[in-house]
Amino acid sequence: HETKVILMTEKELKEREELLEDISDASEDGDDEEAEDLADEAIEAFPAEAFGYYYVGEAMFLQGDIDDAVEYYQQAIEKASDNPDYKARLALMYAKLSEEEKAKQIYKSVLDVHGDHVDSLVAMGVYASNENAPEDALGYLDRAVEVASDYDIAYRIRAIVHTSLGNHSEALEDIDKALASNKDDRELWLQKINLHGMSGDIGATEQAYKDWIS
Repeated sequence: HETKVILMTEKELKEREELLEDISDASEDGDDEEAEDLADEAIEAFPAEAFGYYYVGEAMFLQGDIDDAVEYYQQAIEKASDNPDYKARLALMYAKLSEEEKAKQIYKSVLDVHGDHVDSLVAMGVYASNENAPEDALGYLDRAVEVASDYDIAYRIRAIVHTSLGNHSEALEDIDKALASNKDDRELWLQKINLHGMSGDIGATEQAYKDWIS
C-alpha cells in the first residue's frame, strides 16, 4: 500500500487545525448536526484527508444513521488504512447491524497490527464471553486493563466474566475499580451487593448497601 504525502501551506495547516478544533467542540457540546456540517466543510477543503469523512461518520452514528455512518467510516479507512480507531469504529457499526462476523474479523485485523488497541481488546473479550470462552475473554480483558488501567468498561466486563467463573473476590475488585470513576452507578452497586450475597458475607452486603446510600 502506497501512502501519499500531502504537503500543505501554513494557511492550510492552520485552517485544518481550526476545523478539527471546531468539530471537536461541537461534538463535546452534543451538537451533532453542527459537527456534521463542519466535517462536511473539512471534506470539501481537504478531500484527500480522512478526518472529515471520519467525523461525518461519527455524527451520523450519534444521530442513529448507522448505514450512512458505515459508508463514511469506510471512506475514512480508504484514506488512512493504518488508523486502528477508524477500523474499530467500523467494526462497531457492523456489530450494531448484527453483522457479528464482519465486526469480529475487523477487530481481529486491528489486533494483528495494533495488539494494544484497547477498544478492540474489550470487544473481543465481549465476543469470547458471549461464546462461552471465559478464559479467552479474560486474556483479552487482562491485556486491556494492562494497557489502560483506568478503562472502567473493561473492569465492568471482566467482573461479569469472573462472576461466571465463580471468582467472586476478583469480580469485586473489578467492580470497585469501575466504581472509582462511576460512584453513583446503580448497576455496579447492585452487582457488588449481589456478589457479597453470593459469597454469604452478610456484613459486607449490609455495608455495601450503606455505602450505596451514602
